[in-house]
Amino acid sequence: MPIQTIDRGTPGDTGDKFKIGVALDTCQANDNYLDAKIDTLDADLVVDLSLKADLASPVFTGNPRVPTAAVSDNDTSAASTAFVQNEFSNRHIVIGPLTATADALALYSGTTGAIIKEGPLPTTTGTNLITVPNAGAVVFPRINADNTITLRSAANLKTDLTLDNVDNTNDADKPISSATQTALNLKAALASPVFTGNPTAPTPPGGDNNTSISTTAFVQTEIAKLTVATFADLGATAGAVDQIVDVRYHTSGAVGGGQFIGVAGSVANDGGTQIDSATAGIYWKRINYTYLSPEDFGAIGVTYSTTSVNCTVAFTNMFNWLNTGGAKKVIIPPSKYGIADELPQLIQSSIQIIGSGTLSSQDGGTTREHTLLEWTGGSFPAKRMVLIAPVSSAASARLDGIKFTGINIDCGNGNLGIGVSLQSCRQSDFDLYVKNAGAYGLITGVTAVLGESRDFRDNTIRYIARNTDGAGQNGIPLRLDGDVGANTCFNIFTQINVVSHNTVAIQEVNADNNLWLEVSAGSTGAGSATYGLECNGSNTGVLVRSEQFIKFSSNLPSVIRGTGLSSPAKNIKFYNLDKDNGCPDPTVEAGASAWWQNDNSPMYHSVWATFNPTPTASAGTFTSASVSGRYVRVVGGVHYSFAVTITTNGTAAGFIRVPLPIQAGPGCNAVFKGYESTAGAIAMRGVVTTNATNINLSLDAGGYPGADGRVLIFSGFYEVAA
Repeated sequence: MPIQTIDRGTPGDTGDKFKIGVALDTCQANDNYLDAKIDTLDADLVVDLSLKADLASPVFTGNPRVPTAAVSDNDTSAASTAFVQNEFSNRHIVIGPLTATADALALYSGTTGAIIKEGPLPTTTGTNLITVPNAGAVVFPRINADNTITLRSAANLKTDLTLDNVDNTNDADKPISSATQTALNLKAALASPVFTGNPTAPTPPGGDNNTSISTTAFVQTEIAKLTVATFADLGATAGAVDQIVDVRYHTSGAVGGGQFIGVAGSVANDGGTQIDSATAGIYWKRINYTYLSPEDFGAIGVTYSTTSVNCTVAFTNMFNWLNTGGAKKVIIPPSKYGIADELPQLIQSSIQIIGSGTLSSQDGGTTREHTLLEWTGGSFPAKRMVLIAPVSSAASARLDGIKFTGINIDCGNGNLGIGVSLQSCRQSDFDLYVKNAGAYGLITGVTAVLGESRDFRDNTIRYIARNTDGAGQNGIPLRLDGDVGANTCFNIFTQINVVSHNTVAIQEVNADNNLWLEVSAGSTGAGSATYGLECNGSNTGVLVRSEQFIKFSSNLPSVIRGTGLSSPAKNIKFYNLDKDNGCPDPTVEAGASAWWQNDNSPMYHSVWATFNPTPTASAGTFTSASVSGRYVRVVGGVHYSFAVTITTNGTAAGFIRVPLPIQAGPGCNAVFKGYESTAGAIAMRGVVTTNATNINLSLDAGGYPGADGRVLIFSGFYEVAA
């Protein structure tokens, strides 16, 4: 019977190894039993992962193939079945020496084949080379520490292999370890996997059009192909009349993307929607469009939580396109766009820039997703982001039909001076939000020179502003201005909600007859802001007058300027001060005038105001004289009390004139009673004529009432215009 040997070593070993020589039929029987047991163990231990694949290196089903590695390759390369068979053929089986005795056990060198030890096969238990438990039993060899071999029965196999916990549990009931379960949880299903984190894949070649995974790099490469310098870049050919091409945006500037059709010959520009082609004789005209977006000019909008992309060039091209004439419309999606420089002045009527809606009155936290232009250009306190105004020229007309709504502007924590400036517009709609402007969030005014009226008037404005993020927020959220010849007037402010940190919330410098429907103007409470509203006057004729507030709420007082001004603010009316929420009464300076009612009370000026004008005489002059007075405006007229102190009369004669706090109305004359308090209570009178600006004082019996050291005291009521 031939002898078969089994190498105890591992593939690749070169030293001496134990070789077991037994009868072929006995080894075959033993081998079959061992195979059966190992098959059982395999069935118990194998976990079916056929429906799982590794996230990084998926394991596919079917018959995956890999290149066969070179013989003796020993690294992390994948092994094909051919490589495995080659390795087994070359290394695993070692043929024993031909000189071994038949039916004997031999120990020989695996390198040289020389016999190291040889002996007969024992049939009983003993201390020979091999220990046999029972003759005729099905056994498995075990090599002991002293290089002897014990043939062990099948009953000892599980213990010898440390497989005591292995049993014949049903496949569905077989447990798996926590480590295995954790590993399974990190796997993705082959069918419709849902990945987390940042899964990556190889980038397909350009133009690929199949079921391959598309990476972001592939997408950007394909999109870039739609950015053209000429229409020839898209394959337009000579004579391609009626050829239609789609363009993302054109690098020539203010053109924008869209769908274009080829037309023959030289035709009209058609409002800036046509581009000359590099192909002679062909022009390209935009077709079937109702509006464009910043993306048509190359802008890349991002979410608020993402760092903004610089879109200055794209928005510059878009504004230039709007300026090419005609009624044009742009819709800006709810994304964030980085702006690093002033955008071109918008100089055309009938243009529309529509965003996704202004932010609500949000004092802090993460800004909600709306159309947002974010200043990224560093500190430029004199710059503005958006200017809508006609060109200053005697040949220019004011703008009308503008629609600038749903736009939000972030001025970069005070780095940008002005968010939006509006000049000399009429019959237009504005709805915007400005945050943290360095100087002014929104300023209205007039263009210096036009061929017609320059007022900013007859517009509708809805405006929200916040200057709240930090102690250095010194910008004024809203300012109304003009010059000596034109101003901000006759507009409707439908809803104004502004908050200032260190300055006045609303500043009116040159305005009149604006109607304010609902106003909330206050401070954060943490800064140094002092006024919710400031109405200014001047010494140059520029002033604020006849402003009407239907509902006004503020946690700060308002101030109506007049002290020391030749043109004080006047006729400011508050029809409903929000007393329920603690809105203070306005502060009205000398010479200024304002009226208000608290909630539903009758309208009147609720406090006496100080008024100290300078007296004059109808003839001559006083060396030294003064007036100390107070007044209060009520329905239909003014109560006025004052005292004239003549320290040195000088050459004054005739009668004494004292300025009125408010000009008299056209109704009828009024007579004041008075007396002299230092010379025996001399009776005097004062007369206010219609439309007068002074009250004239004389003795009750007629004659000049003044003299050195006299104090003349008067009190009365006169009518004023409604």
